[in-house]
Amino acid sequence: MSPRTLAARDRRTRIARIARGMKREHGHVRPADVAAAASGAGLKASYPEVCCVLRRIGLHR
Repeated sequence: MSPRTLAARDRRTRIARIARGMKREHGHVRPADVAAAASGAGLKASYPEVCCVLRRIGLHR
């Protein structure tokens, strides 16, 4: 795989990890909160990308 693909996959994995942790701690997850936490962790995650990841793991419609 190309380095760009690997970086994108790693970013999505880290976003999903943040979202699962928020779900465990708070009981619910908002995309805006996950995007803010991801940017605080140093990820360049866009809001649509966060929504896509949350849909993929079943936490957002």
